[in-house]
Amino acid sequence: MFDKIKLFINRLGKKMITATNSVIDVSDKRYIELKISAWKGSLQRTNQIKGEMYYRGVHDILKRKRQVIGEGGDLVEVKNLPNNKIVDNQYAKMVDQKKNYLLGQPIVFNSENEAYNDALQQVFNKRVMKTIKDTGADSIVGGIAWLHPYYDEQGNFKFKRFPAYEILPFWADKAHTTLKMAVRYYLEEKESGHDFDEKVEIYTPYGIFYYNLINNTLFPDPKTPHRNYLTLESEEGEQDYNWTRVPLVPFKFNSDEMPLIVRCKGIQDAINTITSDFVNGMEENAGGNSILILENYDGEKLD
Repeated sequence: MFDKIKLFINRLGKKMITATNSVIDVSDKRYIELKISAWKGSLQRTNQIKGEMYYRGVHDILKRKRQVIGEGGDLVEVKNLPNNKIVDNQYAKMVDQKKNYLLGQPIVFNSENEAYNDALQQVFNKRVMKTIKDTGADSIVGGIAWLHPYYDEQGNFKFKRFPAYEILPFWADKAHTTLKMAVRYYLEEKESGHDFDEKVEIYTPYGIFYYNLINNTLFPDPKTPHRNYLTLESEEGEQDYNWTRVPLVPFKFNSDEMPLIVRCKGIQDAINTITSDFVNGMEENAGGNSILILENYDGEKLD
């Protein structure tokens, strides 16, 4: 029985290796370049990045300046007044609350086949459960998150998380249920440490294609232009295999893939502003009964 399974896998591998060399939509680089260029600055991706920043405590209140009416009636910044920038991150508390409520309990497997049960528990161990829990938080923050199943260099089956703002999906249907391929866009720090390279990975049923993005133009990575998802050693030598579908699993927060920050950013900013203004007022008038008297004002500047 084992020999028959092995023969079937070898045949399947050969078939998929042949498919790897065939022409795919990746050849239409110009189309992908235009899609990436439009997606990088899109409102959807901007909201996804904003949701991630707010979860980590980087709120708009941190950029606020104290301003007064200056000459000509224009607002000018003043630096001699208290300018507290308090972040009361209720948004992050909501994300953690939802994550713990939905995914706080460990996954339980129940099967009459004990061997199958044990095999599942070995794959979905505590590390994987934590990864799934963190992916749930990513989906709340970004509206959608992604898990990439893969095998590492030691042959261990693992999952890798991708945030929403790194993945540009190409869906086969309007309901977003079938994935044709996906583009991963991310920044990689240069060896000098002073700048970043724009990297692009295209996930297809035929493996992963690697590119460098320079001035919105894709150039194949000279080190690794293409890689299959799995390589196994057999009596015939190394055999390359690919998944029958694109190995990216979407986790959606809602059917519209809308980040939570879109629904509550206004009230979160209001909380930060009210708290900061209250402290500013206390510092400006600590006693609560100060009286300001302007003397010899005529001919002097208001500031």
